[in-house]
Amino acid sequence: MQSRNSNDIKLSYKQYSDKMGYIYHDSIPIVASEKSRLLFNISGGVRYQEELLEQKRAEEEQVSSIQKCVRTDSIDSVGISGRHHICFEMLGHFMFYSHNEKETKENFIEFAYNFLVRELELGRNRIFATVHPNDEVTLRVWNKLENKNIITNDKNIFISPYAEKSALRTEILWQRTDESLVELWNLVFTQFNSSKLFENPSLTVGADSGASLERIVSAYENKDNNYENSMWVDYVKYISELGNKDDIYILRKIADLMNAIVNLIQEGLIPGNKVQPYMLRKMMRNTFDLCDDLCIDVNQLLSYITTDESVQLIFEDEKNKYDKSIVNGLKQAEKLINKLGIENIDINYLKSTCGLSNRYINILLSSSYEKTKVKKQ
Repeated sequence: MQSRNSNDIKLSYKQYSDKMGYIYHDSIPIVASEKSRLLFNISGGVRYQEELLEQKRAEEEQVSSIQKCVRTDSIDSVGISGRHHICFEMLGHFMFYSHNEKETKENFIEFAYNFLVRELELGRNRIFATVHPNDEVTLRVWNKLENKNIITNDKNIFISPYAEKSALRTEILWQRTDESLVELWNLVFTQFNSSKLFENPSLTVGADSGASLERIVSAYENKDNNYENSMWVDYVKYISELGNKDDIYILRKIADLMNAIVNLIQEGLIPGNKVQPYMLRKMMRNTFDLCDDLCIDVNQLLSYITTDESVQLIFEDEKNKYDKSIVNGLKQAEKLINKLGIENIDINYLKSTCGLSNRYINILLSSSYEKTKVKKQ
């Protein structure tokens, strides 16, 4: 989802990166390559993992990007927190082992902080920083910037899952109107050649960062919830009017799922039964169920996001396949219930073999229970 403010912030970030001597890189595809251990690119730093782990020599010392990302590990909680999304854009800047610790941290932290307070003019008094208690260099940088809102956090560490390296982190937090804090920017300094912190320090320091565009827009517009900022508010309102329902968390989840689905299809992914295509299929069928629950026409909802006929055809085809699979699955499940009795039905079997979602299993079991009750009477 985009808005005037989100586009303006992205343009400002590109121009700022150039001014600060960072080479800007365009976003790479969301769907991860076959060589990757990931289904999708989950952060801006994924593409630079080899450089950050010193497995590959970087072509440029300092780069920046705005990377489109997809994370599917917490779909069930999307829409509730108001700060997480399935598909989102991440601002990032990176330095590849060309400077010492002091120079790297000064450059890196000042880049992020000054973009927020000088370019976007966010209030300094509402910006907080977290620092590891043993990271004296980072603490001195924040003190130099005259930031008085410093929080000590011994959890500010990162251990590389694929190599024997560890890192210190510092976070830039934003104070919302209710005085709670939300992370705006995460800055990581990989500086130890060991999975144990402070063991075998490297002579050079690699740095990477990530900042959610959606959260930055919320801070810029003084909104405490991403779904209330200009990127999302009209879309969620439109879904609400279509379904005439007031379950705000379900409305937000539908909005988030639809945004992720459309972005993946526009990048060439087609729903199917293998790996990434299967994840897309799961998201689409989850959306169909949610829309059916709220009596929302998914095609009407889709037309709000895109007029791309190819995307609409894929939606139509997948909806037809899903409807047929549900009809067949219900018939198969009803036979099992009649044969074994409702009390002996394995829910997981209905999901894996009959291909039924929780929605249709609940409908089926409720119907069967009522029939059983009537028979007993």
